[in-house]
Amino acid sequence: DVLARTARECQVGTDRTYTEAVLRSELLQSLIRGTPGQLAPANQIEGWHRVADRPVLMQHFEEMHQDSFTNWLADKRQFRRHRDEIIHDARLAAMLAHVIHQAAFDYWDDDMFVAYARELGSAAQDLAEAAERAQYEQAQAALNRATKACSKCHEGYRG
Repeated sequence: DVLARTARECQVGTDRTYTEAVLRSELLQSLIRGTPGQLAPANQIEGWHRVADRPVLMQHFEEMHQDSFTNWLADKRQFRRHRDEIIHDARLAAMLAHVIHQAAFDYWDDDMFVAYARELGSAAQDLAEAAERAQYEQAQAALNRATKACSKCHEGYRG
């Protein structure tokens, strides 16, 4: 939903989020007046960078890591209790890792950045698979790989 996406994106203040908020405000005003605005079908979006800002995606990664994965993999009991959430969020992380190195995002054409993003995606996918098989140690190893990929990337690219 475009309005929910706008609300999430507005958690990070950028020029793009301001523009997005203005556009959604205009859309809401036209809906209230009874003249629905035009929404482009998902398959007509010309580039992932128009769907979400990279800082918003990166913030979501951090929140998943700090607020979810770290707690859910703290011990086997938490792992068993939160397996479904781990699977869901790990799959989401794998998808986001794929998105952050698509054309027009910052560093999309930088080989090292792309390598870090791919390693993050691979580790996230491995985390989901380990959770599906209830393999705690493998899940921890996959999370450690993801953490390492993020840390190395942040050393070179975070401002």
